[in-house]
Amino acid sequence: MKNDPKPAKDVLDSSTKQKDSDKYRYLVVLWMRCIDYDGLVRMFRIKYESFSLENANRRMDGIVERKIKEALEENKRFSLLSQGSESTPADHQKYKILRTESRVVGDGTEFFHNHYSFQLIEIPFDTKVDTNLFTTAAESSYDKGPVENFFNNHYAELLVEKRADGSRLRIWAYLDAKDRLNIKGQVIGFAKIKGNPEGLHEYCCTTPYRNIPQLIGLFGGQPGEAIFPLLGKQWSGKKAKMLVDILIKNGFTLKVKPERIGDAGKYLF
Repeated sequence: MKNDPKPAKDVLDSSTKQKDSDKYRYLVVLWMRCIDYDGLVRMFRIKYESFSLENANRRMDGIVERKIKEALEENKRFSLLSQGSESTPADHQKYKILRTESRVVGDGTEFFHNHYSFQLIEIPFDTKVDTNLFTTAAESSYDKGPVENFFNNHYAELLVEKRADGSRLRIWAYLDAKDRLNIKGQVIGFAKIKGNPEGLHEYCCTTPYRNIPQLIGLFGGQPGEAIFPLLGKQWSGKKAKMLVDILIKNGFTLKVKPERIGDAGKYLF
């Protein structure tokens, strides 16, 4: 009959799936340890983020393949020395490692090789990515210093917010591989349409490193002050939404996707 209730199991399954999709974010994180004749270099980067575990898993595969291909092309003496995978979840206090892929490329000696560890990490939706989040992983992988240096010089998460309609708003800033500052806003789960299954709408302001002193002044900082601690301290939370107005009024270009952002604009701007 039309009004027959769903079986209890079906109700439980659907509500659990909905609850889980609202509770977590999924990060693909790269840890890199490079040994060459000049010493040891360590690096930590967030390479991808999604509210969909399926999308994050798929993107992680592509990131692993692309990074190793780049490493082999950059150094013709390198070859793939070893690879491994681990899918047993590892629980930490604030996050869970769902999957780990490791790759080692090098010239076959102990003096010249790169070790990559790619991790798929699940964190609660409302957990901000900050210096202390991955302390355990940092200590077990390499040491805490590179993580602190990374966040001080490369990254600031400013706002993570869930809306009443189920969509999610996030605003953050980061330094990309070309040393350009990016300030980005993103709404996920709004106006799902063909070709945009996650309902993704976003803006991004990208500017060369040389413009950072100007931005520090516009954002109320002092000459010589570091941009990411400044943003995290003075522009996190609701104030992060004001950054767009400051950027536009001072002539910075804003790229918007999709170009006709529609009603999602009231969340982003």
